[in-house]
Amino acid sequence: MNPGPHQAADIISDFEQLLLRWNRQINLVSRQGTPRLVKELIEQSRSGCSQIQEYLLGISGDKAPQSGGLDYFDLGSGGGVPGFIWHVLLEEAGWKPASCLVEPRRKRAWFLGRLARLPGVSGLRVLEGAWPETGAAKQAPGKTTLISLKALRLADPLILAGLLIEATKPPRQVTICRVFPAGKTWTPELLKKLQVAPANGSEMTNGQWRGLGTTTLPLPGERGPDLGTLLVSSYRSSS
Repeated sequence: MNPGPHQAADIISDFEQLLLRWNRQINLVSRQGTPRLVKELIEQSRSGCSQIQEYLLGISGDKAPQSGGLDYFDLGSGGGVPGFIWHVLLEEAGWKPASCLVEPRRKRAWFLGRLARLPGVSGLRVLEGAWPETGAAKQAPGKTTLISLKALRLADPLILAGLLIEATKPPRQVTICRVFPAGKTWTPELLKKLQVAPANGSEMTNGQWRGLGTTTLPLPGERGPDLGTLLVSSYRSSS
């Protein structure tokens, strides 16, 4: 059963309280102005999830989410931002995502496990380990994959290496989404280091993937200035 609007709001409220509580014992987010920071991160996550849903529908040509067709991975999940919030909001919007929060640090992974057991949360699992080693053997059978990351600077080929593509499966589309805070810019040097999808789509990545291009999406705030940007790169499997 999908969480309705009030249920999703309740889940996110529970998340906020847990994050504030356990941040005292586990370094989940900065301890400078933590309550305000957590609210900003939640708003940033809401804005980002809205933007990425529009993007996914735009590249698929669908007018509504295709239930059960979305695999979602959040890499280096830490305190669950944006991964946990995106999972709840994607579930609310009807995507029925098969979601996975990937975190290499044990204490943070333990905290994420608590989030996965919150009332109203389903379809969410936690993997303790580093990408790409934790990815390939655990992928769900959906046709579309969404991968988010906030603090990690993994290059796209390394991210894609964590996905197992079987020749018998139909082509898979993968969207990699990086959350960047306000006041920061994507420099040409950084884009080169991240090896994001080429705009012309002519190059192959890892011999399995064709780049479909890279774009940036703003993260507008509800009452104030922009909350940052999303750097979005997309690929289609060659099998």
